[in-house]
Amino acid sequence: MRRELGDPYVEELRGIYGNRIPGQSDLCCYWFEKARDLIEQKKCKRAGLLATQGIRGGANREVLKRIKETGDIFFAVSDRPWILEGASVHVSMVGFDDGSEKFRTLNDKTVNSIHANLTSAADLGSAAVLEENQATSFLGSCKGGPFDVPEKQALALLNANGNPHGLPNSDLVRPLCNSEDLIKTPSHRWIIDTGDLELQPASLYEGTL
Repeated sequence: MRRELGDPYVEELRGIYGNRIPGQSDLCCYWFEKARDLIEQKKCKRAGLLATQGIRGGANREVLKRIKETGDIFFAVSDRPWILEGASVHVSMVGFDDGSEKFRTLNDKTVNSIHANLTSAADLGSAAVLEENQATSFLGSCKGGPFDVPEKQALALLNANGNPHGLPNSDLVRPLCNSEDLIKTPSHRWIIDTGDLELQPASLYEGTL
C-alpha cells in the first residue's frame, strides 16, 4: 500500500479507520468495513464484494469477524479462479447484511451458518488457546532487515573460503523457510543471519559483505 499509494495516503486512511482495521490488512478490507458501517447505520441493506482469497485469513479475516458482530454473512464463494487480462488469481466472494437474511449459501450449497473464514464446519477462526499447550510450540525467528540473497549467490558464498578467522560462511548464510515451504513447493530462499553476533566478529565473515 505504501509503495503504490504513498505514506500520506496510508497514514490518512489508517487515521480515519482507527483500530477497526489491523495495520497488516489488505486495501480491500477497508471497503468491506466501509460497507459494514453503512449497513450498521441503516444507510445500506446489504453488500456483496470480491476479494482475493486472502480475505479468509490472518489480519484480513478481522474485517469479516466485525461483519458478523453487527450482522451476518449470507452468501460466499470461498475459493474461485479468476482470470482477467492474463492475471490468474483465486478470489473469494462475500455477501453480507444486518442479519435479516436467514437463507445462507456457501459454495453453491445451503448451510446453516458461514464463519469468518468462509467455512460452515467447525469455526476454527474462533478457536481459543489451550493453556496445556503453552510450552509445546514457539514463535519462529522474524527477519530484522532485508538480508535476503538469491540462491545462486548464497551457494557461491557457501563455497567461498578466506575468512580471517577460518570459519565457514555457512555460520551466517542460511536457508529461509516458512510453513508454505514445508507443505507446498519450496521457494529456495536464503538469508544472511548474524544471530546475536556483535559487529566486530560478524565483520570477519568477509565473504558475506
